[in-house]
Amino acid sequence: MSSTIQTVGSPAGALGDVRAWVTERHGGVSPAPYDSLNVGTHTDDDVANVEENERRVRTSLGLGRLAKVRLVHGARAVTTREEGHHGEADALLTDDSSLALGITVADCYPVAFAAPGWKGLAHCGWRSVAAGLVEVMVKSLANSGVPAPEVSAWIGPGIGPCCFEVGEEVAQQFAPQHIRTTDGPRPHLDLAAEIFGRLQQAGVDENRITRSELCTACNTDRLFSHRKEAPTGRMGAYVL
Repeated sequence: MSSTIQTVGSPAGALGDVRAWVTERHGGVSPAPYDSLNVGTHTDDDVANVEENERRVRTSLGLGRLAKVRLVHGARAVTTREEGHHGEADALLTDDSSLALGITVADCYPVAFAAPGWKGLAHCGWRSVAAGLVEVMVKSLANSGVPAPEVSAWIGPGIGPCCFEVGEEVAQQFAPQHIRTTDGPRPHLDLAAEIFGRLQQAGVDENRITRSELCTACNTDRLFSHRKEAPTGRMGAYVL
């Protein structure tokens, strides 16, 4: 890997032969406030900068054929064996070992999935989680012949409960044990814990679930945080 592009990656063996990465923010060409490795096309950054940043990432990580989607904060997952863009969705699944999957994030949690013959990647913001995207991913794998106990998942970096202040109307959509009420006047949501819990409830073994524990808003020296910095760039999350 290029020494100029750093990533947060899934622990060795956590996803079997599948690998997952989230790019950090340095090593690209974008100027402030998108400095510097912004791979988000839906920002006001120059398209040429984003394309060069993605080229650097794909070269560094050895990504060949890449499938992507236009994120809409919903619960639709696309199953594909083809590279390129696959419309509006918040997750991808494939049984093609040579196809890489990619999304962008900047506070929402990237969640990588691995199962015998399959891999997936989901963009888990609070709206998608509330809409059932975690359950959709596990069910989609089950419908493809992979029972939940054979699924492994990695929850990448995202905004932590220390920084994720939400309104009461949002807090009410999640398990009470994942809401903190002692960090300020408004509730704080532990979205990673909610994702972990929903994976377990869907039948995934807790010993097959790993977390990065990095809060994007607490680590803006390394990562982009839309909540803390907007306007800002986007990290790329990839599975291969």
